[in-house]
Amino acid sequence: MNPKLKPPAHHAPHERLPWRNVLAPMEGVGHPAFRHAIVAEGGLDLVCTEFVRVTSSPMNPEVIRRAIQPSPGVALSVQVMGNDADRMAEAARYVSEAGAAVIDVNLGCPMPRIVKKGVGAAMLKQPQVLFEVLSQMREATPGLLSAKIRAGFDDAEHVLQIAETVQRAGVDFISVHPRRRADFYSGVADWRIVGLLARHLSVPVIGNGDLWYAESALRLQAETGCAAVMIGRPAIRNPWIFRQLAELRAGQAAFDPTPLDVLEYLQRTSQRYVPVFRHVRGQG
Repeated sequence: MNPKLKPPAHHAPHERLPWRNVLAPMEGVGHPAFRHAIVAEGGLDLVCTEFVRVTSSPMNPEVIRRAIQPSPGVALSVQVMGNDADRMAEAARYVSEAGAAVIDVNLGCPMPRIVKKGVGAAMLKQPQVLFEVLSQMREATPGLLSAKIRAGFDDAEHVLQIAETVQRAGVDFISVHPRRRADFYSGVADWRIVGLLARHLSVPVIGNGDLWYAESALRLQAETGCAAVMIGRPAIRNPWIFRQLAELRAGQAAFDPTPLDVLEYLQRTSQRYVPVFRHVRGQG
């Protein structure tokens, strides 16, 4: 475990995680323009990038440079995905040197094009490969290392063993989306799995899944004892959800956006995307 997070023995795991509100990694969504837009609305502590795919080919530093575009005042976690231990360790070094606060490993992507390559959620079926990848990354990472997992591939029977393997490899904390790979995003997230891991692991656990309202996130923490919450899709629908969560934690009334607030947010956000999609300028 990274010494920066190692507490005295009497401290609970959640007491050594410096963040409580986390923007989830979302492929195809978590572009820097989107991340900056959500950060600007307040309440966020840690922001995760889209995954950087790591293959057997040499790492392209430009890919890392594009991923690492931090927002002022908020820590950045760069997510990587791959099953080649040497290349993943190399990627970890690049990301660390580039200044990311956290290197996160994607062990949960359910998409068929990812799974068929043996990465993402497919690694939940390969505990030895998973352990080797994370162990080598731990050796290469001077900062914080984390992993985002699902409840399992076809079933959730072995979720605790999977999480313990991840922990044994040396991660500083674990995020869990409590659905199986087979579920994709259907059905209901089983928060009991978040509680199971929070009770049995010695590293902090971040809970994720079906946190559509700030009140839901508070309830997840109260019911499971997880150290922090990770919110993804709900932040697309409600970019103020992290602000609302921070306000509720402080005993304040949660911000209630007006139609004008929504319009102004959309205007600000569209301007953030103009440099990204330069062809928009040519369309008037």
